[in-house]
Amino acid sequence: FLFNISTSVYTYIDDNSMTSVNLYDLNDSDQLTGYNGSTAIYVDSNNNISEITHPDISSAYGVAINDSGQVLIVGEGSGMDNASVVWSSGTGTFGNIISTPDSDHQNGFTGYDINNSEQIVGYSSLNESSGQARAFLYDNSTSVFTDVTPVDWYGVIPKAINENGQFVGDGNIYQGGPSHVFYGCENFSGTVNINDNA
Repeated sequence: FLFNISTSVYTYIDDNSMTSVNLYDLNDSDQLTGYNGSTAIYVDSNNNISEITHPDISSAYGVAINDSGQVLIVGEGSGMDNASVVWSSGTGTFGNIISTPDSDHQNGFTGYDINNSEQIVGYSSLNESSGQARAFLYDNSTSVFTDVTPVDWYGVIPKAINENGQFVGDGNIYQGGPSHVFYGCENFSGTVNINDNA
């Protein structure tokens, strides 16, 4: 459902042809994205639901949508555990599948959020036996990855990014330790001050 806080009105999103509709994000134009039980979906501002299918990504779901109607889709890619791609609702076309940051990360990239500047935050797991998650900022317009993992942290996943390029996520400050949150920005240095009382 879509809830308008100023009018206290619920809009139920369902076209009766799908077994389920799970929504994950919306933009300022009331466009939504999510999952219908088998693939990613896009819901336009008139509440029309469209399936988004990519031939090289299975079990896909739409995790985020920016104000340009670009949908970040995540699923399983051929040869990779995780794959992400951006789909444009305006043109109905896909960008390139977002690959892995480097040779140390061969399991693909899982995006979590996209902003209006096409900056995407997500993670990729290391090839080594621990397979720990490393946090990355990906610029979809230049295809450049930046490792934004805080120094000496483990299992780090950035989960949201705003229009200023600031992002938040969580991870462990030592291997096997309790989870903590972190906050970063575009020119993130990798150093994080932690308030253990937070």
